[in-house]
Amino acid sequence: MAAKARMEQQFEKMKKALVVGAVGGLFWSLLGYAFYSMNFTKLGPAVVVSPFFVSKAADKPLAQFTGMAVITALSIGFALLYVYLFSKYYTPWIGIASGVVLFALFFYALNPLFQWTKKPLHQIGMNTFSTTLSLFLLYGLFVGFSLSAEFSSKEPKM
Repeated sequence: MAAKARMEQQFEKMKKALVVGAVGGLFWSLLGYAFYSMNFTKLGPAVVVSPFFVSKAADKPLAQFTGMAVITALSIGFALLYVYLFSKYYTPWIGIASGVVLFALFFYALNPLFQWTKKPLHQIGMNTFSTTLSLFLLYGLFVGFSLSAEFSSKEPKM
């Protein structure tokens, strides 16, 4: 009987991680697209799929929405990973740190491999750098603190 309860608890964790990951990925990529449209940044959500689009097509809305879908899928994976590694810690700092790690991973570790941007991010411009870093920080805070608040609660659930 205890195994069944544990399995249900794991399933509930997975469901909540899927929802938070999907909402976080969609919301923050939509906000990134809004910032891109208002020229706060030179990089829209299509940056993650730019290696698969012709350069002129990468600025079109189809590429941007495809990028949002890919970001949402990646966000679900990140939320699942976060649940199993860090959700027991009730602090916003782990979420913020994970946003910084994702930013560094995406733009400095994986960018040379996938060629998402032709130049390093710090050479594209300060507005793009600060806006993109802020988006990653807030995304990490949203996902991290949402999941931590959900799973580290000391109160019994009804």
